[in-house]
Amino acid sequence: MNTGEMRIHHVAISVNNFEESFKFYTEGLGMTLYTKWGNDEKTIALLDIGNGEYIELFSDGTADEAYNSRFIHLAFSVDDVEASYKRAVEAGAKPHIAPMMANVNSKPVDIIINCAFVIAPGGEQIEFFRATEV
Repeated sequence: MNTGEMRIHHVAISVNNFEESFKFYTEGLGMTLYTKWGNDEKTIALLDIGNGEYIELFSDGTADEAYNSRFIHLAFSVDDVEASYKRAVEAGAKPHIAPMMANVNSKPVDIIINCAFVIAPGGEQIEFFRATEV
């Protein structure tokens, strides 16, 4: 069955500090607010990454690691992993895994991965990712 063209529209993330996370994604990483809704109990914002894809922030997250363990990480494809990592740390993220290169010996396409990880203010793990075919 052909479902037609499929692409990601958004990734939803529950964060434990909505205002701090909103500032991190907009001011720190340069995303723009597309729309926002909710009330005092739950606020939701749809943030435009800049290419027709979105991050949807929910204000109902928790610092409880068991709750967050279902979310592994959010990966952004970037041109410059080191610059993205530095920008995120300067915007308030905690360093997690410094920029590195890895030949993962993947099949059928062998790629070398350049990646780095931070922990964003809302507690979510973010990867900056760039792959090059060998």
